[in-house]
Amino acid sequence: MMGVSDADTIKKLKAEIERINNIINQTRYFLGQDESSHWYLVLEDRVADWSKWLSLASDDPESWETPKCAIRLDGSPGSVSFTDPSLRGEAIKV
Repeated sequence: MMGVSDADTIKKLKAEIERINNIINQTRYFLGQDESSHWYLVLEDRVADWSKWLSLASDDPESWETPKCAIRLDGSPGSVSFTDPSLRGEAIKV
């Protein structure tokens, strides 16, 4: 039979596992810029779609709409806040 401390330990371990899974499964984004210097928040796993959109000619009507993989930022990248920054996959600690 499990004691109270065993049950508490298991509960704490389950909570920690859930926290780690949430970190691992977090959606990642990057800041991107188009040729007109507009800033976007782009889904990291959709970089191919982003690159394809960037390569469209400016007279292509498809290039006039923000792609579904991105959100246009009205302002500068300084208007975005985040809690878990990384640079090329490495955590950034200040």
